[in-house]
Amino acid sequence: MKFECRQQLNQMTNAITMDNNYDPRNDNEFRKISHDDQSETAPQFAMRRLVKRTINKPSCNIDSDPNHDISQEQNEQQSLNIHHRPSRQCAVHMEDQPFDQFEKRYSEQCQHKERTICDMCVYSNVEAALKDMQITSLTCPEPGCQAVFGYNEVCEILLKNNNQVLFELYDRQLTHQHLEQMSEFMWCP
Repeated sequence: MKFECRQQLNQMTNAITMDNNYDPRNDNEFRKISHDDQSETAPQFAMRRLVKRTINKPSCNIDSDPNHDISQEQNEQQSLNIHHRPSRQCAVHMEDQPFDQFEKRYSEQCQHKERTICDMCVYSNVEAALKDMQITSLTCPEPGCQAVFGYNEVCEILLKNNNQVLFELYDRQLTHQHLEQMSEFMWCP
């Protein structure tokens, strides 16, 4: 039964998001509510109304399911983006991500005013470079930015993504590189 509800919800969601003929001016309920609350757009209103109607259907009573997990329901509602969160499209994978994925520049040397690449893509870029042993050429992936990520920036990116193994590898490679630059250093045979 729960699967059928999800299937119905997905079908109805697709119908609303694909329906170019939906006009909130013809929707009395939307006009009444939007007159009072200007913060909700027509698609957001339609999605909220759709979810409310679907969840309240007798054949779709998820509360009567003893195996129903409330946190799962909350996750599903968040994934449907019922509550609008400011977002931006990532320039790498072209999907909307929450603004907090673009918050700060990783380096003070960055030349861009705001980021267009999300945290996960920046991490993936650093991860790929380190796996290719390119520890000295880690630059900001933002278009036109030539800032080189230093030790602190790389550590922050790796540890923020809980990659302790790659952090230790990077730290070890960097240490070896600095040791080899010392004239009095020699590796033991």
